[in-house]
Amino acid sequence: MTFFRKIIEIVIVFYPFIVSGEINQTVKNGVFELSLTQTEEGCHLVYTSPSTKGDLALQVISPCNFHRSPEGKVRIMPTPKGDVLLIESSRPHSNFPKRCHTQIQGIRISHEQIKISSEVSKVLMCPPFQWDDVMFVGIFGRD
Repeated sequence: MTFFRKIIEIVIVFYPFIVSGEINQTVKNGVFELSLTQTEEGCHLVYTSPSTKGDLALQVISPCNFHRSPEGKVRIMPTPKGDVLLIESSRPHSNFPKRCHTQIQGIRISHEQIKISSEVSKVLMCPPFQWDDVMFVGIFGRD
């Protein structure tokens, strides 16, 4: 294995840790302030508003991040049922050095309610990437 290939693999392995350490994991949407926290059990969405607060366990593994635009801003997609954000978690694939196990889960905010998608999409791609509008809507299936 060449030196540069090893460096690339190290960067891929630690990419989620680098991102979670360098990028603010808090976003405001409407009345809600949303934060991601990482535990050994997985990722959690912590939310607060003037009338409520809570901590919801997500199905994606730690570390996780909000899906962002190429400029680094959290992407929020307006849909007929509310604003949707995506949460991503990615780890290198053991058998394919240029592939990652990536999990995506959706958060929908509407009328002072937060809903977590029951579906978790799983893909073999490494970040960074940009999901299309279909991912934001489709992650909720028929919910």
